[in-house]
Order: sequence, then structure tokens, then C-alpha cells
Amino acid sequence: MPMTLAKLLVVNRTLWRWGGALYVGLLGVILLAPFDFHLPGEADVQWLRDEGGVELRFTTIRSLYPPVRLHEAIVAQNHFSVELWAEPTRTEQRGPARLVSYSADKFHRNFTIGQERDELVVRLRTTRTDLNGKNPELRVADVFRSGELRHIVVVFESGTEQVYVDGQKRGELSDLGDLTNWDSTYFLLLGNEATGNRPWLGRLFVLAVYDRPLSQSEILRHYDAGPSARVDRGVGLTALYTFETGQGQRVVDRSGGARPIALEIVGSREISGRVPLIPPGDGPGLDWRAALDVVANILIFIPLGGLLAISVRGGRALGWRAVLGVAAVAACLSIVIELAQYFSWFRTSSWIDVVSNTVGGVLGAATFGRGSPTGV
Repeated sequence: MPMTLAKLLVVNRTLWRWGGALYVGLLGVILLAPFDFHLPGEADVQWLRDEGGVELRFTTIRSLYPPVRLHEAIVAQNHFSVELWAEPTRTEQRGPARLVSYSADKFHRNFTIGQERDELVVRLRTTRTDLNGKNPELRVADVFRSGELRHIVVVFESGTEQVYVDGQKRGELSDLGDLTNWDSTYFLLLGNEATGNRPWLGRLFVLAVYDRPLSQSEILRHYDAGPSARVDRGVGLTALYTFETGQGQRVVDRSGGARPIALEIVGSREISGRVPLIPPGDGPGLDWRAALDVVANILIFIPLGGLLAISVRGGRALGWRAVLGVAAVAACLSIVIELAQYFSWFRTSSWIDVVSNTVGGVLGAATFGRGSPTGV
């Protein structure tokens, strides 16, 4: 009769010890990579006085208050445009890293323009997308390269979203509904998400928001003029930031509106405090990616529960108290990992993961803690 895996692990204690150490090491790599951690207070911004820009280094620029005027104008017109000149300092940025975001946290937004490696990612909340601006989201490949300046324009009109890069249309989504489900309590943010862990590293030169769609000829004219030119932006300009302040903690709105939307430079960690205890799904009903993540978190902790069970049972069947002990160890390890992920720019911590990991530990303990007929 072939030897079971449980018997093999009990008999060969050396194999079990080395295998357990290897497993724990791999577990740490899988759950904590990439190892790009930054502690609170590591915010930094450099004013580019001669170039009329600002370089962001793990920081956030946000509106002093929720920009109600911006919300009112765009929702009333049901179309808008966002224009920016941006230059990433890294191609390898993920999250997506937020260049511009009108949002509350990692799961709720009106719109976001971000970078995922070389891709431009646009998430827009409409009556046909989810609250995260996904399903669908618009992605444009081969946009970002380290040290290369890009002119990016996002236009929404009559249920159609278009993206222009350096004067050329590069992407489009249609049949997106309208903007009546936008939330007026969100903040306008540059260089990060409201939760502080989706930083974009690079240089910004111009950000303009309009409550009208820009025409293709206007977009090409603005691109040809360059980031430092004084461009006649016409009517409908709702907010304009050219970063000419050159110092201090404020960025002035130069749109000339009656109620300017001033921005402030704030810290690198959580701003809004609105980090959901249980992250919502990306669409109606059970999201398959969220379900797959739960299953993966259960499976990855089953070996841990099995190793702990084999180490304590000594050939006897594991009692319920020992199973609870294994569950406690799995839960504590998972909490430590989730806390570490909170300080990673590119990972998302969640109590759902803690529960899933604990369930996996219990299943592993129940599977390998039953003992064997031979008393091995």
C-alpha cells in the first residue's frame, strides 16, 4: 500500500522541517511581493520653476474640499474633457498608478487616469459601468516610457469616451450611458489615490478640466503648442493647473472661475479614511475575480495548516482545541501579512483575505490531523 503524504511527512522529519521553511519563505514572497514599501511621512514634491511643472515623489496633491462646482458643471452638461501633460520617471508603475483621480478610495471614483506599466488606464463611472469605473475600463498600450513627455486628453460626450495621446486618437468606448451617478463628495487628486497607496512617480506640467468635449482640432492645436505655451482654452474651462507657483503647499487654480478649486500638497499615506473593511465587487452580483482571489487565499494556506497539524499531533488524531490553535496561528500570520501589504504601494490589504487564509489553515489541519491507522 503506497505511503500517504501525511505518513511521509511524519516519518521524514528533516524533509518536513526543510520543506516547511521553504514553504513559509515562498508564502512570504507570493503575498508580499513586490517589496516596494514606504512608511508614512515619505512625501516629497519638487517644484520645477524653470519648466512650470511639479515632480511627484510618493506624495499626493488634492483639492481642499470636494469640488462641488466641478461636479455640478460636468453632470449638468453630461460631457467633459480632461487634458494633461505628464512625464513618468518610471515605466514600471502599477496599481494603476494615479495621475489624476476624482475619487474616494481604491474602489469608488468618478474618473481616474492612471498608468499600468506602459499602458494608459482610464476608469470612468457612468450608469453603464460599476462604481469603480470598470467593466469596462479603457486601456491604451504603449503610451508611457520613463522620461518621455506625453500629452493626454480624455473626452466624454453622448455616452462615448475617447482617449487622445500626443494629438492622435488611441482608444474609444461607446454606449456608456451618462454621468448622473457621479458622487459630489469625492476629492480631486493628483499623483495618488485618496487611500495613499497608488502613487504615480513623475512630472506634471498642465492639468485642465472642461465641462465640454474638446474637438480633435483643439486637441491637436494644444499638442502642437506644447506644455509651456499660453493656450486659449475657450469656454467651459472648469479647472486649470499650470504649476507656476514654484513653492509652498498650494497649487493655484488658474481657470478664472468664480469658485477656484485650489489644491494642497499632503502626506503620502491615507487621506480620506474611507478604506472599506470588505472591498466591494467590481460589478453586480458575485465578481468572479473576487471569488477566485478567495479560493486562492484558501488554497495557499492549506499546506500551512497541514504542516502545523503534523508537527503537533504526534501520530494521534488532532483534537478540536489543536485545530483552533492552528486556526489562530494561520489568522495571526495572515494579519501580519495584511498589515505589511497596507504599507506596500502596489498591494491591497483586506479582512476577506484574513478569513480566507484562516479557513485554508483549518482545512489543512483537518485534512492532515486525522492520524493514521498504524500510529505513524
